[in-house]
Parts: sequence; structure tokens; C-alpha cells
Amino acid sequence: MLNEVLLTILTIFISGLLGIWLPGFILGRNPNQKNIRLISGFVIFVLILIIGRSLLNPDPQKQAEKILVKTPVFQTLKEKNSSAYQSLLSNVTTSAQNGARTDDLILDAQAKMMPVFKKYLVNSSDKHLRAFLTQQTAVLKTIRSQNNGGNQCYYNLFPRPENIIRAGENPDKAQVNAMLRIMNDVLTSSHDKEVTPPLSPSFAEPALLKVSVKNETQYGKDILLLDYPTAVSNDDERSKICDMTLNMYESLLEDPSPEASMALRIKASQ
Repeated sequence: MLNEVLLTILTIFISGLLGIWLPGFILGRNPNQKNIRLISGFVIFVLILIIGRSLLNPDPQKQAEKILVKTPVFQTLKEKNSSAYQSLLSNVTTSAQNGARTDDLILDAQAKMMPVFKKYLVNSSDKHLRAFLTQQTAVLKTIRSQNNGGNQCYYNLFPRPENIIRAGENPDKAQVNAMLRIMNDVLTSSHDKEVTPPLSPSFAEPALLKVSVKNETQYGKDILLLDYPTAVSNDDERSKICDMTLNMYESLLEDPSPEASMALRIKASQ
């Protein structure tokens, strides 16, 4: 906020100087042209002020889209589902207005794209499904290890339009970029007519039960938080949900069985 005020004052100051100096430089100092110089000076002041403000404060939506279109997955979404892309753009424009940096904006867009992306992910091959969840888990573990990481991890899992997903002080760009590439692979392969098995909770139950027992041993009654993950109200509970979710995905990803793949597909659909 302070920087914006200082830039505004500087813009007004420079506009005023040019408004005073340019008319005299162009028209000379003839006393008979004093009124013309005053009018010209005022016009120059207003024009330079408008131009300066537009340069210092570009259209946030255009700035957000300029960042998004450089990343293939968002460009692919724009081509495949323009309405979903416009909704995403609206959300990240709000983030840009609230001070999100480029790295934040990319991670924020990735998280807020998930409700739409899940539809493609659930119908993708086991290979693509596991590749994405493996990379997402790696990114979330990195986020979790940072300051206030529990909250950031939670809001990445359950994003809200009013929250900015922060990449952290030292974001691992390689991890995030790898995840975005895999997401693009999922989107671009969605036309392959690949047959995926229908969701079957009963088939996945053995794998899910094994993970549930493991989490219950470690977290006790806190495991009940996973039944209503969006109803929590404090940082500690959000951090526990993040940790239990990461444990669940890691355990299922270590299990190569079809039951575990079905469990991953079910969890990805929720």
C-alpha cells in the first residue's frame, strides 16, 4: 500500500513538472501565448498522469491472463473448457489484486483449477492418475515443511476463492512445474477414449481400510476430521487433515495393487 502511494505521488510530481516545462519548451516564452501555455500544460499534465497510472497499475485481469497463458495446462483448459477457464481467470484476478506474486498466482491457479481438473483426472489412466497424485503429494510435503505450511497445505487441498495459495519463501519451482506438466498430460489425453473402470468403493475397501488403520494408530480420534474436512475452524485441525491426507496418499501410492488404484481414483473424485 505504501509503495502504491509513493508511486502515485511520484507520478503526479513528474506529470506536473512536464506540464510546466513542455509548453514553454515547445511554444517559447512569448507573453501573448501565456493562456495557450497554461491550457497546454494542463492537458499535458492530465495525459501524462493517465498514462503513468495505467503503466503503474495495469489491468489485473490482463496481467493474470498473461501469466496463465504461458503455462500449457491453463492454455489447454482454455481450449477444452472455456467457461471453466474464465471462472479460473476471475478467481486468480482477485488473487492478483490482493498481492499474489507470479509464483503464488501459478500455484493458486493450479489449486483452484482442481474442481474442474478432477473430472478429467478420475477418468484418466492409472498411469496418469498415479503420476499426478505422486507429484501433488511431493509438492504438498514441501509446502507443509514451510512456515505456516499446515494451513497452506490444507487450502491447497480445499481451495477457496478468497484465499491466495502462497508458494512460500522458497518454492520448489521444479516440483510445481512437473505437476503442471502432468496435469497438462491428463487434459490432453482425455480425448483418447481410454476405458477406465467404474468407481467401486467395495473393491477399494481393503486398501482404504489398511490406510485408515494406519492413520488411526498414529492420530487416534483425530481421524474423524477426515469425515468433514471442510468444517474445521483452527490451524491445528487443518494441519492434521493435511498430514493425514498426505499419509493416506503416500500409503496408497506405495501399494501397486488394483485395489489401491481404485482407492486413489475414489479419493481423487471427492
